[in-house]
Amino acid sequence: MNLLLHQIRYIQAQSSWKQGHPTRLHRLIGGYSRDHSVSGGDQIDNWSWRGSLHAAEETRNMRLDLQCHPLTPVSVVDEISLSYEWKDHESLWLRYHAEVLLHDLDLPDWKEPQRTDGLWETTCFELFLQESSASRYCEFNFSPSTRWAAYQFSGYRDGMKNLPMSKTPEILMDLSDSHVALEVTLGLPDIWGQVPLNASFSAVIAENSGAKSYWALSHPPGKPDFHHKDCFSHQLKAAGDL
Repeated sequence: MNLLLHQIRYIQAQSSWKQGHPTRLHRLIGGYSRDHSVSGGDQIDNWSWRGSLHAAEETRNMRLDLQCHPLTPVSVVDEISLSYEWKDHESLWLRYHAEVLLHDLDLPDWKEPQRTDGLWETTCFELFLQESSASRYCEFNFSPSTRWAAYQFSGYRDGMKNLPMSKTPEILMDLSDSHVALEVTLGLPDIWGQVPLNASFSAVIAENSGAKSYWALSHPPGKPDFHHKDCFSHQLKAAGDL
């Protein structure tokens, strides 16, 4: 996808919901068809995409529901679901879908895709993978800005360093006034796509009010901790076994 075109459409989406919360903001980042939104009696032309994402295929993929941590109750998000599908032996497609009023969220501005630390400080979607028989694991962060991060650990929060990536994760956004969805196609390095894995899918949701909520398939006792072994509750089959 042309990065400048992606940037223009993301800015259009942000501008539209911040200037009066339009009635309809349908898939503004990617593709080439037009949509019209009405706000305060004025018509606003917005670019939208058709068929550039996998939303129409979502029911055919594995779908999981994330749970909000009980210590970080949220008032603006109705639910967050996760769908995934292996595209080939090393390529994993993910879709994080949040039912939420768009104008309630604190979303980062679009930026050119590159590896960036600290993405979890605002709205961010995450993936953790661990071999069933090993203590090492890896962490991926995906930002609505299209920035990303990938780390590897030798044990629980130990030995952290950047995980080498041969391909930049491809991140696309799907927005309306009542939902936010992030899709990413992730090329997994080394053996991470070749063996069965324990997986943890999670999200940090930042609200314009300043509140944050933490979402995962399951949570350990105490404060939110996506690195905890209790969060690795989903068995992800090896791509070659599908």
